[in-house]
Amino acid sequence: MSQTTRNGKLIVFEGISGCGKSSQLVLLNKHLEKDGFQVICSSWNSDPTVSEIISYCKRSRAFTPITWSILHAVDFAKRYVEIVLPALDKGMVVLLDRYIYTSIARDSTRGIAQSYIQKLYEYAVKPDGIIYIRTPVEVAFHRRLDRYNKLAFYSSGGDVFGADNLENSWKLYNEAISARYDECFSKACLNILQIDGTESFDEIAGKIYAFAINTIRM
Repeated sequence: MSQTTRNGKLIVFEGISGCGKSSQLVLLNKHLEKDGFQVICSSWNSDPTVSEIISYCKRSRAFTPITWSILHAVDFAKRYVEIVLPALDKGMVVLLDRYIYTSIARDSTRGIAQSYIQKLYEYAVKPDGIIYIRTPVEVAFHRRLDRYNKLAFYSSGGDVFGADNLENSWKLYNEAISARYDECFSKACLNILQIDGTESFDEIAGKIYAFAINTIRM
């Protein structure tokens, strides 16, 4: 991972689907802007062109593990060049809903070699701070259902654990991803805030804000 110096600060949120990271990112953005910081946000699989292709592949179930990995890497690369780097050069605070660790966890669960995944993202700068919201799979599962009222094939790991029972597949898939996150962050020499996702929303928000302010001032 690149360690190129830059003027701004990069803070990323990680955790399984339903852990609460997206809501916390939105709140942190509001707090930092209120404090006078220039902030920009970006989320996983959100480049308009690439996400349209990804959506088509999901609908038609055309993904293989390697095409899944490559297309998400393309989405990341495009946003990285067009959004992340320019904002960091301007001295802004960049908040990302998922970073390269999402691909490391998801792609390796699909059987892609971790060395290959790391090669795909070797240009990416090391984040100044990582907020890892670790939420039990059962809790995250019910949050996910409450929000979307359905389970999607790929986000449930149907291609990995089978489509006959998406509920069971979702839990197995996210257990595997959670384990890979734990392994990744236990070994990395990074500035990480690990939070128990079962704490109250306000408690989590307070810890995230304090960590972000400290990271920005480092």
